[in-house]
Amino acid sequence: LDYRFYKAPNPEWRVYLKPYGRDVRGYHLHIVPVYSDHWRTHLLFRDYLRTHPEAATSYAVEKARLAKEYSGRRGSYQVGKKKIVEALMARAEAWQGKP
Repeated sequence: LDYRFYKAPNPEWRVYLKPYGRDVRGYHLHIVPVYSDHWRTHLLFRDYLRTHPEAATSYAVEKARLAKEYSGRRGSYQVGKKKIVEALMARAEAWQGKP
């Protein structure tokens, strides 16, 4: 798929890959052990957003707002994003796939 190693913030459970030779921003791959806590929480977050379109929309709007406000300041963007992720994760954990 033409991805290359980017970094391993914790090499025991997470590796990031980025597209190689392309100046593409906006995504990278997380490689994590199957059934790990990291794996479970990310899938729960994904599934919650897929089944709650209003939450997905608010997440997208907030990410766009933060990207505009903190253009070029990734750390500040991440701090702001953490707030909405934590709020949505709390809702996702309470939901846990219930109809």
